[in-house]
Amino acid sequence: MKKTIHTQLTITFVALTIIPVLLIAIAVGWQLGIEALLIIGRVILLILFVAIGFGLWQTKNIIEPFQTFIHHAQAISEDNLSKRVPTIKFKELAKLATSFNAMTAQLQEASDTLESSVQRSTRDLRITLEISQQITTIRDIDTLLQHVVDSIQVNYRFYYVSIYLMDEKQSDLVFSVGSGEVGQKLIEQTHRIKVGQGIIGTVAQTEKHYLSNDVEDNVLFTANPLLPETNSELALPMTKNNEFIGVLDIQCRDIDCFKAYQVVLLQSLADQTAMSMENITLFNDMETSLHKVKRLNRRLTGETWDAFTKEEEHVGYRFKGNSHSPIRHDSKTWLRTMTEASMKRRLITTTTNNTVQSAELAIPLILRNEIIGVLGIKRDKHTTWDQEEINVVDTVADQLARALENVRLSKEQEKTILQLREIDRMKSEFMTNVSHELLTPLNAIIGFAELLLMGIDGELSEMAMTDVDAIFSSGKRLLALVNNVLDLSKMGAGLMDLDHNPVDIYQTFQNVHGVNIALVEDKPLEVVVDAEADMPKVWADPSRLTQIINNLVSNGIKFTEKGKVVMGAELLAEDNMMRIYVTDTGIGIPEDNFEMIFEEFQQVDARSNRQFQGAGMGLTIVRNLVEMHGSKIIVESQVGKGSKFHFTLPLYQEDITLILEK
Repeated sequence: MKKTIHTQLTITFVALTIIPVLLIAIAVGWQLGIEALLIIGRVILLILFVAIGFGLWQTKNIIEPFQTFIHHAQAISEDNLSKRVPTIKFKELAKLATSFNAMTAQLQEASDTLESSVQRSTRDLRITLEISQQITTIRDIDTLLQHVVDSIQVNYRFYYVSIYLMDEKQSDLVFSVGSGEVGQKLIEQTHRIKVGQGIIGTVAQTEKHYLSNDVEDNVLFTANPLLPETNSELALPMTKNNEFIGVLDIQCRDIDCFKAYQVVLLQSLADQTAMSMENITLFNDMETSLHKVKRLNRRLTGETWDAFTKEEEHVGYRFKGNSHSPIRHDSKTWLRTMTEASMKRRLITTTTNNTVQSAELAIPLILRNEIIGVLGIKRDKHTTWDQEEINVVDTVADQLARALENVRLSKEQEKTILQLREIDRMKSEFMTNVSHELLTPLNAIIGFAELLLMGIDGELSEMAMTDVDAIFSSGKRLLALVNNVLDLSKMGAGLMDLDHNPVDIYQTFQNVHGVNIALVEDKPLEVVVDAEADMPKVWADPSRLTQIINNLVSNGIKFTEKGKVVMGAELLAEDNMMRIYVTDTGIGIPEDNFEMIFEEFQQVDARSNRQFQGAGMGLTIVRNLVEMHGSKIIVESQVGKGSKFHFTLPLYQEDITLILEK
């Protein structure tokens, strides 16, 4: 292309220069004769060479700027935006070069801004995840709060960060912790803010975040003489289980400091901090309960029988005739022989010869070589004890010791059961809070991964897209796992309730089919609905019934390589019930494992390198939800041929009254 343009321009220039000269020369030569014509021919030939040389030089000066433009355009296409077109002496081309350089500079500025924005958002996301991981390991609330404000202030390079907590009266926000020397001074001043006062108080009142990227014109902003350089402020509510507990306040030196994505990240940190505070409290309470259980266990081994008696108001009973009365610790009704028998650890007999003759017998109550009491007998008139009487009393003492131990163990067992129930409740509540705590950063990870996949923060490379897609997919799987843990925790704590309504079973099957169809794309497997569209409705919780069927279907798909997974229903007219079932042509289940598969976190194949991975919660949730509906899940299976899970539900009736027995 270059050669063609150059040649054409040269030929054109020579033609325009030589042709007029040639015509003039021919006219003059014709008049002057042949000799003059030869002289003129030589002159013309010289002019021709000069013209060709001049044409080549002139066209080179014209072509070179265009070549420069082409070279720089190729550089831009290769993402090299630092190239600039050099100065061109042709006026028109010089203007074009100036415009071209201005356009390149704008492209470079836009590219640098986009790249900087992506890098900053990625950095902030990484910082948030690191802080989230760190605070889950802290077991002291004061340490937790100080770590949060210091980490946010240092890593985000903010001017000042602080946390205010609501007081018991719910009227004031009490300064709890702040970054740097300002934080220490405000603690010494016992700084407080009224609810509704200023930006922080407004957040406490509305329980919504408040952002001011230019506080100079904000009527709610209250200047603090200790923080004279504040130009932007962001206040975020801290809530746990929908309960407001405080405010995370962040101040910045710059105007327009806070970006929208930063508000989302910092709000997740505020919520996680609140949840971590609750978890620390629960963890400490649980540790206290565990210590109590350990002390109780030591007592059950016989270490503190004496302490047990001190806890009892009455340490014995005195029987006389047909009446009896309790004996307290300070009672003076003890027989002298009883004290002696306890001290000497043996039977003591004595006979008195006072005005009223009497005889006393005392035998220690010994259990596992420990004295736990004394049996004392006093009688009048008969002043001696024969051996047979002593043997009978000794036998009674032995049985009495065992009976007292059984009573003690029974009381201790009652206390232990209450303690264990409380621990189980706390465990379930702890797991629920942990699951909620995981959901906040996990949803943030999934959300940002989705934003990156959508290209909102700029186009990613193919390798980066693959990595982000893996993060997104893994996050979704982890979210499902956390939701399962949350459901199990709610069930264990008795916090899950059903909302019964008429349910179209055919439509439910269709919904489950749509969710699971993608799981069989790479398998010679099909998911089939075996039900009529006009089947009567059942009486159940719609969302939980969908969860039951979805868990059974996804479980069948996981353990079936080829064939089909069928979900269906059939009417049991005589009972006014409907049987709902899910069958598969998978690997099957050994009969001796039918019960085990419904236990929490259990699988038939428990090896770490097992073929079919999973947490072992799906069928546990299925059984609990089915039983909450007043039914029972039944499994039928043959190894190598497949499995069938089924349960029954009542048909919906206008006047239905359903009593679920737990």
